[in-house]
Amino acid sequence: MFNLVLKLFLRNFVSNFTYSVIALIGLAIGIGSFLSVALYITHELNYDNHAQDKSNTYRVIKYFEEENIEFDSYSPPPLAKAVSQEIPGIKAVSRFMPNAQLKCQYKDLVFLESVYAADSDFFTLFTYDFVNRQQKILDEPFTIVLSNELAFKIFKSNDCLGEFIQIGEHEYKITGVYLKHQYGSHFDFDILISFNSIEDIRGENG
Repeated sequence: MFNLVLKLFLRNFVSNFTYSVIALIGLAIGIGSFLSVALYITHELNYDNHAQDKSNTYRVIKYFEEENIEFDSYSPPPLAKAVSQEIPGIKAVSRFMPNAQLKCQYKDLVFLESVYAADSDFFTLFTYDFVNRQQKILDEPFTIVLSNELAFKIFKSNDCLGEFIQIGEHEYKITGVYLKHQYGSHFDFDILISFNSIEDIRGENG
C-alpha cells in the first residue's frame, strides 16, 4: 500500500513539477514560521522562570509624574531597606545594579568585564546552580561571585574559592562560582559583587 502511494506521489510530482516545488516551498516556509513563533512564545513565557517563587516575586519600578512622566526600572537603593521594614510579609529583598565595563586583574591577566552588584538575597530569590560556593555569599563587602565560564577563563579551573580579583583599586574575594545556563532572564552576568561594595567601585578611587 505504501509503495503504491509513493509511486502515485512521485508520478504527480514529476508531471506537475513546478506546482509541486512551489507547494513544497510554501509548506516549508509555513512550518518554519510556525516553529519560529512557537519557540519565541515559549521563550517569552519562560522568561525569568528561575525565580524560586515566581508568582510571589515582584520587580519594583519607578513611576514619576511632573512635567513629564518618567517610567523605568530604576529605583533608589535605600528603597530596599524601607520595603523590607515597612511592608508586611516580605521574605527577601535584593537590589541589582548593572555597571559599565571595568578593569579587572588577576596577577598578570588584565581584562575588561561588565561588573554587576547584588545583595546576598539575590540567590534566595533566584535559583542558580553552583559549581563551588561558600555557605554565605555576597554578605560581606568586597566579595564576588563568578560564572563558571569566566572562572575557567581566568583560572583554568572552577576551583578558585578564596582567590582575589582586583577591580579598580580594590580586591574582591571569590565566594562562589555558579553554572552559567542560558537562562531567559534580565540578569546576564559573569561577575557579581556584593552590593555593599558598590560605593567603592563607583567612588573616586573605584
